[in-house]
Amino acid sequence: MSKITVLEQWQQRVKIEYIKLRLKKRLEHADGVKKAWKQNKQNVFDVKNADYKRLQEKGVSWTVENKLPSHESCMKKAIVTKLKEENDDDNDDDVQTCVINTMPAIAPIPRMYTWASTQQNIMVEDETVLHNIPYMGDNMYEEGEKFIDELIESYGGKVHGDSNILDDSLFIELVKALLKFEQKMIKTKIRKSQRNLQINEDDTSNDINQKIDIKMTEITDNNELKMPQSMHIFNAISSIFPDKGEPEALREKYILLMERLNPNLVLARSTPNIDDITAEYLPRERTMHSYHSLFCRRCFIYNCPLHRLHSNPDPKDIEKKGPNLKPFSEPCGTNCYKHFVNMEQKITATKTEIKEKQDDSQNSQEQLSVDSNDNKKQIEIDKQLAFALLNPEKTCEKNENAALWTGSDKSLFHTLREVFPDHPCAIAQILLTKSCQEVYKFAETEGCAFSNTNNDEDSAMRKKKNKKNRSWLHKNVQLKDYTTHNIAHNYEPCNHPGNECDDSCVCIKNKNFCEKFCQCSTECQNRFQGCRCKAQCNTKHCPCYSLLRECDPDLCLTCGANQFDTTEILCKNVNIQRRLRKHLLMGPSDIAGWGVFLNESVAKNEFISEYCGEMISQNEADRRGKVYDKYMCSFLFNLNYEFVIDATRKGNKIRFANHSMNPNCYAKILMVNGDHRIGIFAKEAIQPGEELFFDYRYRPTDQLRFVGKEREPETL
Repeated sequence: MSKITVLEQWQQRVKIEYIKLRLKKRLEHADGVKKAWKQNKQNVFDVKNADYKRLQEKGVSWTVENKLPSHESCMKKAIVTKLKEENDDDNDDDVQTCVINTMPAIAPIPRMYTWASTQQNIMVEDETVLHNIPYMGDNMYEEGEKFIDELIESYGGKVHGDSNILDDSLFIELVKALLKFEQKMIKTKIRKSQRNLQINEDDTSNDINQKIDIKMTEITDNNELKMPQSMHIFNAISSIFPDKGEPEALREKYILLMERLNPNLVLARSTPNIDDITAEYLPRERTMHSYHSLFCRRCFIYNCPLHRLHSNPDPKDIEKKGPNLKPFSEPCGTNCYKHFVNMEQKITATKTEIKEKQDDSQNSQEQLSVDSNDNKKQIEIDKQLAFALLNPEKTCEKNENAALWTGSDKSLFHTLREVFPDHPCAIAQILLTKSCQEVYKFAETEGCAFSNTNNDEDSAMRKKKNKKNRSWLHKNVQLKDYTTHNIAHNYEPCNHPGNECDDSCVCIKNKNFCEKFCQCSTECQNRFQGCRCKAQCNTKHCPCYSLLRECDPDLCLTCGANQFDTTEILCKNVNIQRRLRKHLLMGPSDIAGWGVFLNESVAKNEFISEYCGEMISQNEADRRGKVYDKYMCSFLFNLNYEFVIDATRKGNKIRFANHSMNPNCYAKILMVNGDHRIGIFAKEAIQPGEELFFDYRYRPTDQLRFVGKEREPETL
């Protein structure tokens, strides 16, 4: 059967199972509505009857104390007259008076849509489904029917709650139904191939079915009965619902949903907990998989909100720049592995001497006795350790139960073996349950014994190489032409092992420099080398400033950008990355709605704040922009060709800065450690209490629609 035929067969099965599940869901929903209506009706009657009985048992009365002020006679009063009824014998009407209290008028605060505060950009996925029809007034359906149709069309006709939507619960049920179909196909295939079942002529039908079940159990046990046997299921679902993603993404989604429903479920893809008592041994790659895949090497945090997983570069497979931790010169404890090594070396030397002096056996025995007595001498312990995580005498004590190496111990040992290649003492201090002598012996049994020689020659070569690299760093290298290098495309680290950066390199294609996160060589001709300024880096003489970049603390080593203490930084081109923003206040604006005001004075061209928000794609910005245009309120800010910053839902206080054709601030897009970020700077000297304005770059028609009042000239 060809691949096309297999795919078509699975597509047909997906459609059949999907229709069945949709019908089942519809019937369950209808039954649920009926039951809920009956239950709610009964609850209302029960509450009504209970209140009626309570009111019948005891009457309800209340009293109101009307304390009038001393100047009550001078106050305005409201008079209410109750006309007497026909059967009332009293001739007087019932007159009631009440003092009128006039409440002062209070100006309402400006209208504002709900938003969440954030001090950094947050990457969000595209919303391919319209979650709700936006409310734009009571006359929206009469006047904006065309707009609603266009909005739904921009989402491909997908609205939340539509019957054609494949939600998470339906997706899980669909995969489970297809799993049953797949197992049925496997069972049929096993039944046809009777040679694998070893069926005898005397076997009855029950015996055959039992053997089939045993064979099915073997197959499903190998795959833990939790994942499909092949990718046919996810390939078919992806072809029927292309908006749900690629087959691999659907497989990962299914695994995550199943683990969320059942935390105790461990699928084949998941890495088991190595700290568990029953943990099995895992190789170093699987042990470190979560750390390598979830760690952002651009922000140095886990679960980075800005960079997607695929944009994170893998660890570079190059030699470490720093030297390895050398073994201690003296034993770290009474049970240190050095005693064991010294004993082995002396026994080996003794055997050699015995072989060379076979004619004189007596002298050989005396020599052996002398060597044995030397081993019994107490060796002075060096307690001045250059690297001691814990007390070495305690960590290297012999443990009676240490002979048993659990799966967790083995996994951790092989992970630490790469970090401390020639240091059993350091590994033992981290393991806590083993002495360094036991670590040394275990390494020999695993075939990864420690070397007992100091790599002085390698260290000298490494130092020599580093010296060469340092001299290269301080060369006066000619940089690119700054005028032709424009920030246009989003930066993605290049990764083409074994090849130099040429026209096929993603950085060169996008006219970006190769950054420190790229996998290319440090001597790449397209790699940005930083500045060598010794001033404040706030003029065009600085390469970073000219290229609309902030100074990189790892590259710009002479301007002070690498200073840890912000009070000692001389460089004026690190404001965004160090968050050296001004104190802003939010308040009602004289122009429109809310505004943002300075709480301190700033000089011309001085940094004020970063414009933060959600980092969305251009397509998502187009869909959101349709709604924002109707609201006549937009916080979209173009970042580059690929992304837009939207501060509508999430942002910081600078989002309230109003538009003006004569602004006192200006925006500038800078490259900050590989990311494009938006900085707001002072166009002129601004005093405390002044409102901030910058040019939104509206089109002439939008200028008249969105801006009803311009900044007054006398405030300039």
